[in-house]
Amino acid sequence: MPAIALPKLGLRQQIMVLAILPFLVVVSATVLYMLYSYHQETHALDEQHVKRSARVVAHSARAALLHNQHGALQVLLDATLDREIIAAAVLSPEGAVLFSSGDFPNPVFGSQSAVWNDKNVSARWPIYRYGHTTAPGMHGATDPLLGWVVITARHTNILHNRHHTIAWGLLWALLSILLTIYLGGRVNHTLMTRILQLRDVINKLDKHQWSTRLPDSDYPDWQLLSEALNNLTQRTQQSFRKLQNEVDHSHRDLQRTLEHLEISNMELELARVEALSASQSKSEFLANTSHEVRTPLSGILGFCNVLLEHETNPRRREYLESIRNSAEHLLGVLNDILDLSKIEAGKFSLSMKPFALLPVIEDSARLFAQQAADKRLALVVDASPTLPRSVVGDPARLKQLVTNLISNAVKFTDHGEVVVKVTADTLAHSEIELRLTVQDTGTGIDFSQQKLLFEAFQQIDGSGTREHGGTGLGLAIVKRIAGLMNGQVTLVNSTPNGSTFELWLPFTVDEPYQPPDRLLTRDVLIWDENPSIQTAISHTLDALNIPFIRFDSLERLIDAASREHAIVVGFNDYHHFCNWEQKIPATPHRVVLLPSLVQVLTRQDFIFLQKPVPRSSLYDALHQRPTAAKAEEKISPQSPTQALAPTQVLAVDDNAANRLLIRALLDELSLPAHICESGRQAITHCQQERYPLIILDLQMPELSGAETARRIRETPSNAESYIVALTAHLADDEPTELQPVFNEMIEKPLTVEKLQELVDSSRPKPRAKPVSVQQGIARAGGRRDLARQLLGHFLSDLPATKDRWLEALHHGDLEAIARETHQLNGACSYVSAPALTEALQHVANTPQEKLAAAKEVINELAALIEWADNIDIDLLFDDDHR
Repeated sequence: MPAIALPKLGLRQQIMVLAILPFLVVVSATVLYMLYSYHQETHALDEQHVKRSARVVAHSARAALLHNQHGALQVLLDATLDREIIAAAVLSPEGAVLFSSGDFPNPVFGSQSAVWNDKNVSARWPIYRYGHTTAPGMHGATDPLLGWVVITARHTNILHNRHHTIAWGLLWALLSILLTIYLGGRVNHTLMTRILQLRDVINKLDKHQWSTRLPDSDYPDWQLLSEALNNLTQRTQQSFRKLQNEVDHSHRDLQRTLEHLEISNMELELARVEALSASQSKSEFLANTSHEVRTPLSGILGFCNVLLEHETNPRRREYLESIRNSAEHLLGVLNDILDLSKIEAGKFSLSMKPFALLPVIEDSARLFAQQAADKRLALVVDASPTLPRSVVGDPARLKQLVTNLISNAVKFTDHGEVVVKVTADTLAHSEIELRLTVQDTGTGIDFSQQKLLFEAFQQIDGSGTREHGGTGLGLAIVKRIAGLMNGQVTLVNSTPNGSTFELWLPFTVDEPYQPPDRLLTRDVLIWDENPSIQTAISHTLDALNIPFIRFDSLERLIDAASREHAIVVGFNDYHHFCNWEQKIPATPHRVVLLPSLVQVLTRQDFIFLQKPVPRSSLYDALHQRPTAAKAEEKISPQSPTQALAPTQVLAVDDNAANRLLIRALLDELSLPAHICESGRQAITHCQQERYPLIILDLQMPELSGAETARRIRETPSNAESYIVALTAHLADDEPTELQPVFNEMIEKPLTVEKLQELVDSSRPKPRAKPVSVQQGIARAGGRRDLARQLLGHFLSDLPATKDRWLEALHHGDLEAIARETHQLNGACSYVSAPALTEALQHVANTPQEKLAAAKEVINELAALIEWADNIDIDLLFDDDHR
């Protein structure tokens, strides 16, 4: 049972209890004791009085009883009666009544000498033969007891007296209690009054009424408390006045300080405005410098490439290559300085979009393939087979990071290999952490230089010989860009035998890895002189879902090969390949990996690939699509260009040297073109004529390249033209809002190969048949009526579907495009629309160009809607039946 919480008593209640309770206890105990004592005393007196009367009567009756004087005995008994004694009797020794007088009750005594009832008391006394003794007589009598005298007395008067006494005692106790309560109430009232006075004083003091005082009192103890509180109040008042004076002084001092601070703030604001203006001027200067320096450098590089295409004199080719290398080096230094300036100014931005992960890394490594081949280094890209196909991030910045790390590794490695390992750790359902390791066998980094490794303008090669050169900005930029991308880069270890750098970057998965359909039923036989490259090829074949067998020697591979096998072999240089090429079996798939393809560009007997081998290139090679040979055909003067119909090209650039370079490249491909020096001229031409391919410089006076492209899109004849943006630095000019305007953005300088690719991209693709009725019937299980019904529903939903695609493209909503792609793919699975299906596959397979691919889907939807408006479905199925 839980304990009952009793209410606590206040101070006043406690005082009342302590003042009254002891008195009540003492008075009550005293009265009760006195009443009890009085009761006991009167009781004993009554009993003694009756016993005394019985003894006297017994003494007087002895003689009458001995002489049988019955009359005298009766007279004696009658004489005994009075106001209090109401009965008297003489009993025999056995207790029988011999004589009695009055209303004798004949009580039963037993062993007692006195008996009480409600209104009277009876006492007996023995009558002895020989006086008051029990000794036997002289004459030989044996029974000394003659009988008993019993006297009964009334005690009503005594009871009345007793009640009267009790009543007065209780009255006295009650009066005492009332008096105590009265006195306690007086004390309580006085105490309450003082407490209320004290509370009022404290409340006024709490309101800062420091002149309030507690009044004097006649009670000494309360007077002490009043004096103590009044003294405390007086001291507090004095302290408060002193504090108020100090606060007033401090307020005046603070006011003066604030005035000085306001003046200082105004001066600082003026200085900040001047600093911002200077920073803006610096940024504008750097931007102008970037444009002014990159533009001639791009012209130099472009003309060097054009001259190198036709120059056969070794000495002149060496001069041209030196010019090109110097220009590329100067362009790289300029880009590093501008990137560092943008980072420090807080204007460095990231362009987040879906992109294919592995191709970005492979393209970064392939930039140094020829440089590594010239130094006889093995450049290896070893990617995990389960890397996601596409992620969401900034591909240009990722490429910049990877390029800087590989560039340093190749630069400081004179022999051995540079291995780039790529793996991905899963962080959450759709989050990964990319881990890229660049390991070289170079000279290593001294311990004293490691702490300055990622500082700007700190060069690893600090010797006076300046063997490797550099500005010391590469790793500093890598460190800062990695931090902006929520990642980090570290030097894992560095020994005299090489260094290892690791880069961690988080990405959101856009499309996870899915193994492709099995390409070959027979195993691919692989071997490479370099074990690291052979391991990388194994991982590539794992990712492509291609079975393979590794060999530790080329002799064993040759012994195990048959005509049904595909063979992938790699050599460290062309001369090693020449020693073995006659022994390699003539199988349908013979892929040879070399550091450089300079000496095998015209050969068609093998499929030659340059190391490091991109995953897609190896996949195409095993499909018997030799990408190297195709690339060579593109740049060959005798091939396909003359066979294709010429494409009208419009090129716009405000720089005369760049216009001259573009003219030279177009002449190289024998393409008709208009060259303009401003956006307004280009818009005028586009209003009069259609151009399948339009090339625009982004930074131009009056109208920028982006604004020019928007206005060209508004012209009726060039709304669907293939518009390409030329920029000096792709990382600076790749905002998301420009992607719907341009079909492609490329970095200067423009080359013949790139121009040929643009021409091919701008040519109209042969359109597939809108709908295949026969395949639709087959998908409907041969039921013609069901196929006709499915096609009807499909065509009726196309206008609403097109509107949703247009809205998603207008807002650049990649999630909506992915959702609509999934839904439209599901609809296409019930009917056969080859062209639309192909366009949807292009959207899914090119995450980095989803917006451009979405335009193709919208075009196919429009074509299908137009086709459906011009045909009769019933007649279409009837014709097919006939």
